Order: sequence, then C-alpha cells, then structure tokens
Amino acid sequence: MPKERIFYAPQLALQPLADDLEQWLKNRDFETQVMPVEGGGMLIQARREEGWRQVLGMALATNVVVSRAGPNIKVECGQGKWLDKAVVGAVGLLLLWPAMIPAAVGAWQQSKLPDEIFDQVASYIARQPQGQEMAAGAAAAAPVTGAPAGVQMTQCPNCGGSVAVGAKFCEHCGQRLPEVQAEPQPQFCAQCGAELSPGAKFCSECGTRVGEKEA
Repeated sequence: MPKERIFYAPQLALQPLADDLEQWLKNRDFETQVMPVEGGGMLIQARREEGWRQVLGMALATNVVVSRAGPNIKVECGQGKWLDKAVVGAVGLLLLWPAMIPAAVGAWQQSKLPDEIFDQVASYIARQPQGQEMAAGAAAAAPVTGAPAGVQMTQCPNCGGSVAVGAKFCEHCGQRLPEVQAEPQPQFCAQCGAELSPGAKFCSECGTRVGEKEA
C-alpha cells in the first residue's frame, strides 16, 4: 500500500507542484515522467536504471500521485510499474499500486525517499504566498470557537487542522508538531485595572502592590 500525507493548501494548483517534484527528482538523478490521473490528479514517476529494474528484472518506479481532496492536497507515494506514457494516457488508479515482490516493497518502504518527497511538498507549499500566510497564522496561537475553556489552539502547519498548543502530534494528520509556547496572559492591577508589566511587584499607575487591593 502507498504511503500518503494530507497537506492543507486550498488555493494550490496541482500542475506547478507536479513540475516542482519532477525537477527535484531529476536533480537527484532520477529518470522522470508526469502524466494525468483519472479524476484530475497528477502522477510523477521516477526510476533509476541501475536500481530496482536491474536487480529484479522489472521496470519498477516510484509513483507519486498528487490530487485534491477539498481544501487539501493528498500526496500518495508508492512502488509501481513504469508506464508507457505514449500508450496509457490518463492513468487509472488501479494501475498505480499493483502487487509487487514483498522484499522489494519492504526495502523501498524502509528507505527515506517517501518522507523526503513529503518534505519537498511541504517545502513547496511553504514557499507559496498562501503557504506563507498559513505559516504566519499558525505561529501565533489563538483561541478557536468550540475549543475547551482555557485551552489555546493553533493550526497544524501540515494540514491546517486546529490543534491544542503544546500537542506533540496533529490529531488530524499525525504530523509531529513544532513546539509552540502558549502566550502569557496579561495581568491587570486589581485596584485601577491598568495592565501590569511582566514581573511587576507594584502597579505603575496607582502604586498598589500586585495581588493586593486598596480599601
């Protein structure tokens, strides 16, 4: 079965993403080709002649399928047969993930390539204007409607789902989350209501000791 990852990117076009992945794979000395997938997705195939094909006697390739799922981009990464672009046309999903020799699939899944492909997709999205806006919004924790009282929420930088500040993994996509510290809550003078500076022992407006209220 292919590995898959969901990325929140409501305005992202698939073709430029596929082109970026293809160029990234070419720079790593892969032979590549890009084809449409039935339903509107894009397939990026990559192979090395000296790799699986030579060892197994089969034309195996890394298949990367990018498709839209509502506001999200779904990226599937797995092993499949190298297709004849001139004959196939739009690729049916049943052609992408055929049963392969278990040893070959197991070795491929243990490689770092799938995770590197997912990282490249995340990097591409972050470089786009909407990705920069999303990252900026995720950097500042903000309360979200429906969140438990007293719990600050932020956005997962991978899928855009709402997660609690301090969570280690996103409950929507499973991505490990960067550490985000909750913003300190402002303190106010109990006597005059002025905002207190962090660590202040006395109010700068009325002189009341912090934590006390004058009669």
